[in-house]
Amino acid sequence: IMGLGMSCFACAACSGICSLFSSVCSCAGCLCGASKDTPKDLMVGKIRSMILIILTIVLAIFGQYYFSDFFSDHLSAWTNGCDGNEDCVGNTAVYRVSLVDSIFFFVMALGALSSSLFNNRFWSIKLFFIAAMLVGSIFISNEVFDDRGFVWVARFGAFFFIIMQQLVLIDIAYSWNDSWVERADTSENRWLLIILVILSCIFFATSLIGIGFLFEYFRGCPENELILSLSLILMVLATAVQLLGLEGNLLTTSIVCCYSVFLAFTSVSKNPNEECNPLIGNSQNLTSQIIGLILTIISLIWICGQAGTSVTKLLGGDTPPTTVASVENVEKKLNGDGSDHSPSNNGAPLVAGSDDPSNSSEEPVDYGDGWKFNIVMMLLSMFFGMMLTNWGVIQTYSTDSSDTSSYSDPKNGEAAMWIAASSRSQW
Repeated sequence: IMGLGMSCFACAACSGICSLFSSVCSCAGCLCGASKDTPKDLMVGKIRSMILIILTIVLAIFGQYYFSDFFSDHLSAWTNGCDGNEDCVGNTAVYRVSLVDSIFFFVMALGALSSSLFNNRFWSIKLFFIAAMLVGSIFISNEVFDDRGFVWVARFGAFFFIIMQQLVLIDIAYSWNDSWVERADTSENRWLLIILVILSCIFFATSLIGIGFLFEYFRGCPENELILSLSLILMVLATAVQLLGLEGNLLTTSIVCCYSVFLAFTSVSKNPNEECNPLIGNSQNLTSQIIGLILTIISLIWICGQAGTSVTKLLGGDTPPTTVASVENVEKKLNGDGSDHSPSNNGAPLVAGSDDPSNSSEEPVDYGDGWKFNIVMMLLSMFFGMMLTNWGVIQTYSTDSSDTSSYSDPKNGEAAMWIAASSRSQW
């Protein structure tokens, strides 16, 4: 009877997930498999992927705080290795979603190697595939997901995504700064420059206040003081380099300084020594989770909207042609240049709005951006899994040595602390 009940629940869950994904795609104007013709705009697949990963993040949060209790009461696979610790059980719900997303986007990356339009195609099959994996993961033992399995893979994946995330923030800051400086020069509106300086000062002040609080509340351990001291020294050096350079950008430096303070906080809050970590006893670090999720959403939107950014360039390969080249190519087509019918045109890749009917059967050239995008999404899937679970560390403390369910794992905490700390090596 129990097996029949769980099978019915699994089928209902699979149908519910598919219906939920299909409804959201319809509301967003991206019907999954509703059209016989594959959209040529490469943004279509990215938008669908963005919607999908946002939905799975929401599913992971609900699973962590609500669904995990139900499954742990009915399936022994959800309690293996947790020794009755509720936070451990909740974390395994996040690991399951994170692993499924990671596998999904890895398969997507392989598919994108064969066709630039793979990200736009077969979304009905893709949704069934990920829903089936989510349901199947319910019955897999925790041993696959804990710190002896997926968690360690996810920690290193999150490490690489943090580096990419900082490149995203640098991209955003440079674009923001350059745009406002250009507008100020064009319109002679100096208020934009003043606002940039004020914002830079605010970010610098926030980072200094933040590092001060960290020194105050996380003192007493040499490893904490080392991490915080290096963060402060590197912040000062980076600011000095920008001020002495010919093309300094204080806004970018100030934003990166704030992010460095956040990473320092993420690192020292993983220290398993309760003498220098006041967060021991608060198993889920809500502040770190909220900030991490906000940065994840910002990074996700930027990565989806900016093809060929420094994030995808980091993975190597050809670089898409410049905007100027794209404009010149379109002008040649409009002026009747014979090159518009040539499949080997040296101009810009075909995108929505610039391809003419004669080329409608050709696939747009993405210069490898499709598979790179999916690799980044795979790393992002690992990152949100670590953000929601405090990097796989259960930080509770009890003076009762027989209460094994309320102890943190010192080795786990130290490893997560140094992985998070070393993610600032790109400084």
